[in-house]
This record gives sequence, structure tokens and C-alpha cells, in this order.
Amino acid sequence: MTPQTTLSPNTQDHLHKAFLATILMNGVIAVLDILAGFFFAFTGIIDPFLTSLSSGTGILATLASLVQTMSDKVQTIGAFYFFSHGAVKLLLVWGLWKNRLWAYPVSIIFLSGFSIYQLYEISVHFSLIVTAFLLFNTIVIILVINEYRRIVAMTKLTINKTI
Repeated sequence: MTPQTTLSPNTQDHLHKAFLATILMNGVIAVLDILAGFFFAFTGIIDPFLTSLSSGTGILATLASLVQTMSDKVQTIGAFYFFSHGAVKLLLVWGLWKNRLWAYPVSIIFLSGFSIYQLYEISVHFSLIVTAFLLFNTIVIILVINEYRRIVAMTKLTINKTI
């Protein structure tokens, strides 16, 4: 028996699949954030590699020369930001994937806070990339809320069956 909702079972199934897909994408993004954090943290160690890249042309050369011009403070902030953001996101992805009830409200709060920061960034200097991430985060928040409601309704249904 499925929980009572205003959405059809077919729609709920599609939303659940979309939820799983966005969680998987967030997991990949979290791993990339952690790797970026390590990259910022160890820029000094990989400086010879960056020097060889910056002598070429293209996107990698541009990024390498940009990283080489960053101050130590910017590199430290970048390392902390990307690593901590990725680690928290990876923990939340794990919790959501394992259907841990605590992960749903924590994810909603975390993503909402980050979305508020993104709105601030857009208001200060508009960016299509930040706007795209804001749109993605908004979709994820809606899917997490829907999935949380579904899980809670199923839990209540299971509890009522056992009583």
C-alpha cells in the first residue's frame, strides 16, 4: 500500500528517480569539490606542473596561470571552502542515499543556506554559472522535500500497520 498523496503513483515514481539522479550528481560534485580543495591546498607542491601548463594555450593554460597568480590567503580560503563544502555535501549525499531521516532536514537547511549565499552573489555581480547552480539547488531542495514527505508518510503507514 502506498501513502496517500495528491500526486499519482507514476508521478511519485518519476520524482523519486529524479531525486536519486540529483543525489548522484551531488555526490559527483562533492567529490570534485574535495579534489578542488586539495588542489588549492597543494598548489605550491604542484607549481612546476602548473608552470609547464601555463606556457601552453587553451583552458588548462589559462587556469594554471590564474592559479599561479593567487595569493596564499586566496589559496587557503579556496582550499577550506571547497574541501569543507565537498565533505559536508558528501556526508549529506550518503545520508540521503541511505534514507537516514536526519539527512533530509539537514540537507534542506544546508542547501537553503547555500542558495541564500548564491542569491547574494548574484545580486553583487551577476553570473550565469551561479544562477544555474542556484536553479539546480532549488530543484534539489524541492525533490528532497518531496522525498522526505514520502518517506515520513511511508514510515507512518508502517507504524500504523504494526499497531
